Order: sequence, then structure tokens, then C-alpha cells
Amino acid sequence: MKSIRSMDKWLSRSAATKLLAGLMGCLVANNQQAQIIVGLGAGATTVASGSVVAAGSVVAAGSLFAGTTLLSATTVTAATTVYGGAALAMGSSFAAGTVLASGTALAAGTTVVGTTSVHGHTHVVAGATTVAAAGTTLAAGTTVAGGSIVNGAFVASATTLATSTTVVGGTMLAGGTTFAAGTALAAGTVVF
Repeated sequence: MKSIRSMDKWLSRSAATKLLAGLMGCLVANNQQAQIIVGLGAGATTVASGSVVAAGSVVAAGSLFAGTTLLSATTVTAATTVYGGAALAMGSSFAAGTVLASGTALAAGTTVVGTTSVHGHTHVVAGATTVAAAGTTLAAGTTVAGGSIVNGAFVASATTLATSTTVVGGTMLAGGTTFAAGTALAAGTVVF
């Protein structure tokens, strides 16, 4: 009978770290605390100065955050106020409690996983489209871009809402739409 030699298989520390970070990044999308999954399409989400990124948020590799370009995915351990803006690469996610300041631009591929409040004007990037889930509230002052459909009604030219509007179905917001403070995006809202 032949003897079989066993061979220990080890990963280098850097390979193990990258593998663990990658696996942790995959788990975030299933975490109930994840509120917004950033840019599953092309481009980056621009986070305006004054935004507060909640603890538990994940900033993907290649993002520019706090003046540094991240080489690997990083989990935010304490609520962090953004100064000077940030550009988050696809695969980043915001945890519950994140507040997006006026001037934030959501990239194509961004998905809202839980209800999210808008505290300043937030833009849908030109060329992107948002499908607003039922239960979304568009605050008074929101500018709906021409070519949008709100509750089944076609919007031919840019229109600013005089009163808040609750989405009950059939709502697609074209690129160039600007959400006013007080807008609440319901779970299931997608930017593509």
C-alpha cells in the first residue's frame, strides 16, 4: 500500500486578508442595516461635503474617501462626516443612519434597500433612471425631469412639485431629477 503524504495548504497573510475583505463585502448587501448599495452599474456616487456616513457602511476599493484612495474595501467603524466630498466606487454601501447632504449625486446602479431620507437636494445623475418604489414620498420642491413617469402620468418637461407626492406605482424618474429635502425613498428604489 502506498503512503499518502499530506500537505498543509496555507494562504499568505495578504491573500487571506483580501479574501476575507471580499467575502465581507459580499455579506453587506444581505445585512438588514445596509440602506443603500452604491453603483452596481458604471460610475461612482458623489457624496457631498457635510454628509454623515454611518458606522457599518462599507467603502469599496478604488473609492476616494477622506482624501485617500482606498486600495481595499473598508468598513466605517464610527459615524464620519464627509469634508470636501467623496467619490464611492461600485460595491460601496451606506448603513442605516447615513445622511446624504445637498449636492450628493447617486450613480447608475444604486439601490435603496431600506427607507432613506433626503436632507438636502440630491440629484439623479444625467443618463441614469430611477425606479421609485411604492411608498416613496417626493417632497415639495422636488424637480421631476422631463421624460419621467410619476404614478402612471407622463411628465413632458421639468416640473417642480408644489406639494409632496406619494408614489403608489408606475414611477420612473429620468436623469436630472432633483430630490428636495424631506424626500423619503422606499425600499426597492433603484437607480440604473
